Amino acid sequence: MIKILSIAQSIAITVGTSNGLGKHVAALSAVQISAYSKATYAANLLYIASMCLSELSVVFFLRNITPVRQDRRLIYAVGSVTLLWTLTATIVSVVECGSPTPWNYFNGHCINRVMWWNCVEVMNILINIALVALPVWIVSKVQTPPLRKVSVGLMFALRITVCVASTCKLVYWNRARYSHDLTFDIWPVTLCTQAIQCMSIASFCFLYLKPLFDILDSGFIRSDEFRRKGQFDPQDSYSLSKMTSGKERGQESGNLARLTRTENGDTTITAHGNKWGWDGGSQNSEARIIKETLYD
Repeated sequence: MIKILSIAQSIAITVGTSNGLGKHVAALSAVQISAYSKATYAANLLYIASMCLSELSVVFFLRNITPVRQDRRLIYAVGSVTLLWTLTATIVSVVECGSPTPWNYFNGHCINRVMWWNCVEVMNILINIALVALPVWIVSKVQTPPLRKVSVGLMFALRITVCVASTCKLVYWNRARYSHDLTFDIWPVTLCTQAIQCMSIASFCFLYLKPLFDILDSGFIRSDEFRRKGQFDPQDSYSLSKMTSGKERGQESGNLARLTRTENGDTTITAHGNKWGWDGGSQNSEARIIKETLYD
């Protein structure tokens, strides 16, 4: 969905570019100015929606990997602020220049657009700072080697690039506040907007890279496993003493099984003990024998 919104926003910017963005307004016809205004109006709304989904994706990602109740409350708070920001920004942007032509930025009766978009971007920066600071703070409490903490923290810190691009957008937007040649002077703002959108999506995608999941699987945060085994206290800290890496689990399970072959071609796997609760206690016997007939 984020990609669809981003593509749609980029298409709207492309339409605006073909109708005057980056050109002097004196050289544009009334039809071009109208098309540019409508494209910009649509692009602004799609930008807000795209940023909302991107930020909420990080919120849900943190929620899924974080078992501590206190941290989840902070995550929910950030998610609530994001939704409130999106709702407010969307409503005001829809009626930015009043009806019946809310996209008429040139001749309509608009609110102070510079002040309004300053507020929108400042809140966007604060939300993204929270989406960096919160996971870094969570990682700092994990009982794991410092190098691993730094590795995970850097993956989340990539979102700082969104804040940098948003700051640049604010600078260029305020430079153009008194412009009488808006279609020409606003192109750096549009470029920064595209950079914000791109970096927001890219920084989230980095969280799904295999190295990060290797770290998570090796004992960073396994809240689902804690709940299944009944070993997790929601108010506890992230303790490695309660975590078992995937490699160690494989070695342990390997020690529980013995494979033998009989003379008639049957392969027998004998499993001893039941140290794991995979199926909720349905395997209560001390040993299981699985036979597989091999055909030549």
